[in-house]
Amino acid sequence: MSIHYNETIYRQSQWAFSFEGEYRIYSEALERSAAALNDAKAVIESGELIIKEGLVWSSWLMGIHELLVFVGLCGLGESALGFRFGLPLATDATIIRTQLIAMRHELELTADQVTEIYREDLRRAGMPWPALCAWCSSWFMPRDGWHKHT
Repeated sequence: MSIHYNETIYRQSQWAFSFEGEYRIYSEALERSAAALNDAKAVIESGELIIKEGLVWSSWLMGIHELLVFVGLCGLGESALGFRFGLPLATDATIIRTQLIAMRHELELTADQVTEIYREDLRRAGMPWPALCAWCSSWFMPRDGWHKHT
């Protein structure tokens, strides 16, 4: 059973989320990275990420959104049916991070650059302690397949 968040985002379990169809996100941090890609699953151009075929991902930060709001560390997210505290603030940042990790073999980004994009997107979304959250998440990133600075 999944809980419908808004028009596109679904909660599959405490930590798993998904959407179907196309999803578009703009990120200033992604634009500054100059990342570009055009393949069958996604397009990155001028800071806009377009995911063409849906996505399933897990996120501990989205999973604890209710707790963060309840204890007053985080504000309410965008109104979403079936979710008492709104769409988690980390949603777009987490989707971007997940997609960048999945496309790491095709992109000329390092793991540190992806972590920095995630940190900046969390900060812009209003998440508490974005640097700490990004650092913790970096421990769970794949170690291989990243572009190396020369």
